[in-house]
Amino acid sequence: MRRIISLFLFIISLSLVLPISSCKKPTAKNACALDLVYDDENGIISGKAAYKFVNSSNSVLNEVLFNLYPNLFNGKNDVFLPEKKAEIFYAGETFGGIKISSVTSGGMPLAFSFSEDELLLRAATDEIFPNDEITIEIEFSTTVPKARNRLGITENVVNLADFYPTLCKLTENGFVIPEYCGIGDPFFADCADFTASLSIPSSYAAACSGSPTKTVIDGERTNYSFDLENGRYFALALSDKFNVSAIKSGDTDIYYYSAGENEGRIDEAKKCFEFYVKTFGAYPYKVFSIVETGLSDLGTEFSGMCFINEAAKPEDKQSALPHEIAHGWWG
Repeated sequence: MRRIISLFLFIISLSLVLPISSCKKPTAKNACALDLVYDDENGIISGKAAYKFVNSSNSVLNEVLFNLYPNLFNGKNDVFLPEKKAEIFYAGETFGGIKISSVTSGGMPLAFSFSEDELLLRAATDEIFPNDEITIEIEFSTTVPKARNRLGITENVVNLADFYPTLCKLTENGFVIPEYCGIGDPFFADCADFTASLSIPSSYAAACSGSPTKTVIDGERTNYSFDLENGRYFALALSDKFNVSAIKSGDTDIYYYSAGENEGRIDEAKKCFEFYVKTFGAYPYKVFSIVETGLSDLGTEFSGMCFINEAAKPEDKQSALPHEIAHGWWG
């Protein structure tokens, strides 16, 4: 009898809890659509970033914040370690930065402002209630410095990481504003679904952290389309010197890009990749791209892609590969 009563009470408790939980509005995901053009003569990537922003906090918001990483190079900020500067700025210290020409929502202009160091963009909005969403379009133009950096024109490759206004991570305590430093890559963001269109000179090839969905050659320009589902970062690497190797592992296409011979490192990459799949579980993206490029560090990672220092010794590249590939599972 006691068991019957207990079971009866359990069923009643479920009937009370389940309807309440099923009525809770599911939280949607942020998304970003990029429409990009690269001007190789002036080293400028420009276009529009259209964000679908979801208020995942429990607070009512009246502004949305964006990181402006390219302005680390605008001459007002100096976060690079002195002992690294000569290596980073291989052609002498050069400047770059990002310019914002408009911020709109639904075709209507939004008031916007910058932090004193110009590393933060604040877009003023109407009240955004929890679980509500808003679309914000930002037109921008980024001048890429000559630098061996995540963002930089190197001797052989154009590194395009954090080149667009990046949505700040939102927590229960509000937006997180990162403090930049000269060591490592102290950037983080919420996951989002990315789509991108990219126009570049046809002499260039593009490596991307997303999956290529369409490529159209139109004379002197080539137009690419990419998508990246549930990624933290969208990054690109462009070069007119790329040698490309490709190999498949399960459902994932692995690409290795280098200005020189990659000496079979794509086979090493596949071994690392398959070990991690077996150890940690399925890889979350359709494509994994490895790019040898100019860097002041040994390597750096993004969602679906990593950079390896092209000037590193062979044994250092061999040790960097498993480290950077592991970031595909451990960010």
